[in-house]
Amino acid sequence: MTFFVCRRKVIINKGGDVTRIFIGSIKAIRQTGTPTGIYKEEVREPILCSLTGFTGDKQADLSVHGGADKAIHYYPDRHYLELKQFFPEIIHELQPGSLGENLSHHQFDESNVHIGDVWQIGQAFLQITQPRHPCWKIDAKFETKGLTAFIVEQLLTGWYFKVLEPGLICPDDNWVKVSSSNCRFTLKEVQHICRQHRPPIDDLDHICNAEGIAKRWSHTLVERVRWLESHPHS
Repeated sequence: MTFFVCRRKVIINKGGDVTRIFIGSIKAIRQTGTPTGIYKEEVREPILCSLTGFTGDKQADLSVHGGADKAIHYYPDRHYLELKQFFPEIIHELQPGSLGENLSHHQFDESNVHIGDVWQIGQAFLQITQPRHPCWKIDAKFETKGLTAFIVEQLLTGWYFKVLEPGLICPDDNWVKVSSSNCRFTLKEVQHICRQHRPPIDDLDHICNAEGIAKRWSHTLVERVRWLESHPHS
């Protein structure tokens, strides 16, 4: 395998931390009738992770979901504890998989990963490409106003993986970190920088050039850098 340079290998043991896998077909949101792939079912058997995601998983709007750079959506299961505290009226609905993620684990969140980090899970090699940008369909699915805004405001977004090497992934598989990113910011720090009205241009430029960053999102950030450079006092 030659698609990355292995700089560090860290094995994350299973212990009480469980890798969980979710897939789903296209269904309609009850409130609006809008087709969506947000409804997922947990997979309890080994499943193939291809270059475009898990076998059997579907996305409704391919303009903003799916594709090589967004093949797998990861969401930290620890975030559900915080969501339940602020939205007790839907506490029983807020369970891992309910926000449309494909992959979940307790140990990893935006504060301890970087764009470009590469992990081996089972036989597959996955690389973090960008944070998720939640949309209105979350509010519609849960019939709860303000849930999406809270997720965005609190940076409880999760992220997307690109699949560098396909393979079988089993529930409870170990995570092995095989390559560290060249990005000096954690994903959470990246989100803080990008939400600023005028982020430091050098910081934004550094993020644009992170290994493995999603091409479309990188292009958006590059355009923002150019705008900031051409409008120094706006």
